[in-house]
This record gives sequence, structure tokens and C-alpha cells, in this order.
Amino acid sequence: MVLNESLRMHPAVPYMNSFAQNHLRKFIPERFTEENKATRPKYTHFPFGEGPRICLGMRFAQMQIKALVSTILSEYNIEKTEKTPEYLTPTPTAFYLYHLKISGSNLFMLE
Repeated sequence: MVLNESLRMHPAVPYMNSFAQNHLRKFIPERFTEENKATRPKYTHFPFGEGPRICLGMRFAQMQIKALVSTILSEYNIEKTEKTPEYLTPTPTAFYLYHLKISGSNLFMLE
């Protein structure tokens, strides 16, 4: 649910119509429960395409995202700082500095 809601809010394609009717900017993963999926029309959310031209790497990408998030959350502590913005507005040319404090036992620096 969280992965689908994140892809709805921040799609890889710069412009996609959203199916969300209420609270477009609000993070609500419950939009993707099985009950809610059954009530909305088909093809309203397809971040990896649909039909015969669906992305071949969809399942691999979803597995990699889940593995990455679980590894980060299990091995590191991530906290907001006073410079962390409350909301981000993505644009095709935007560059973001997230200002997160990351600590953990497996941190290393590449030089």
C-alpha cells in the first residue's frame, strides 16, 4: 500500500492524471486496500503501464524497493532536521536536498 501511494504521489512519469478524488496531496496508503481497489475503475493507477506493454521489470522493481526500504529502516535511524521541508513540490528540473540526519552502525563514507 505504501509503495503504491508513494508512486501515486511521485510518479516516474512527469505528468499522469490521478484517480484520487479527495486529499490529493495527503499520504493515505489505505487507498490501496483490497476493498478500495475493488471500488475504483480499472486502469486508474498503473505506474508501470498496463496490458501487453506493461513494464517487464515491474515485479523486480517492486521487490528491490521493498528490500531497500526494509534494509534502510532496519539498519539506520533517520530523523528530520530543522532544515527538512514539510512539503516538496516535484518539478522536472528540481534538485532537492532533504536534510535528513542518518545514524547507524553500518555507516561508511566514500571518498
